[in-house]
This record gives sequence, structure tokens and C-alpha cells, in this order.
Amino acid sequence: MTSITPVFRIFDYAKAIEFYIDWPGFSIDSILLNLSEHHGDCTPGASACIDGFENLQDYHHLLIKKS
Repeated sequence: MTSITPVFRIFDYAKAIEFYIDWPGFSIDSILLNLSEHHGDCTPGASACIDGFENLQDYHHLLIKKS
């Protein structure tokens, strides 16, 4: 089986934790994302699709409440 790990460019570690952990409620071990502050690793504005997300509508409503 092939595994793909997207790399997302970040500019500030604390802001990345706020965006990827604190706000959506993810944990460090829930989904494998490679967040990189290294210049040239990737382009800001990247996106990825995550399959198999259960209760997506409930999760969406939770994020709206946090906004």
C-alpha cells in the first residue's frame, strides 16, 4: 500500500498548533501531517483531502461554534 504525507508550509509554530490542534480539536497523533518552517519545502496554500471522516456534519457545526 502506498502512503502519502502532505507537507504544509507554516511560518510560526505556535500559530500552527493553534490552527491544527487547538481550533479543530485534532491531536498530535490523529492525522499525519508534515508541517515545515523550512524555506522552500512547499508552497503556502496547499490542500489535501482526508477520506473516512465520520460525523463530518457534527464536526463542521462544532467548528462554526468556535468561529
